[in-house]
Amino acid sequence: MSFFENIFVSLAEMIERYEHQDFLESVTGVCALVATANSRVELAQRVRFDQVIKLLSRLHCFEKDQVTDRFDKDIAALKKDRAVTQKAILRKVKETIESKEDKELILKVCWAMGRADGEIDRKEQEMVEVIAKELGLNLRETFESY
Repeated sequence: MSFFENIFVSLAEMIERYEHQDFLESVTGVCALVATANSRVELAQRVRFDQVIKLLSRLHCFEKDQVTDRFDKDIAALKKDRAVTQKAILRKVKETIESKEDKELILKVCWAMGRADGEIDRKEQEMVEVIAKELGLNLRETFESY
């Protein structure tokens, strides 16, 4: 590639990451909320998180380490001050996730995180319900259609 082609490709990659930054922050935030709902993050949840980020095409523009680091920062912030961080994550999700398809996708990601160890426990389910409410979705109605 020529010098200008390299610059163009780099610029296109930067624009793509910028366009998907809010989606990245929303996904890592809700995953951290569900993963920490019962006060501990299990290995199964970390494995599930890795699976989720591989499946979400809008996150492919980010390096895996960038996504994982963001998830880890969200977890650390939740451990430090759960109430403030939870409020910030939910506000971010509510303000940036607009389409019904994206809202349902976020909810599916939450459910997948909660079921990482085989079943969703009460606290994880409650957190998924809080996220659904913030997105303006009814959890049962959303999953009845699938």
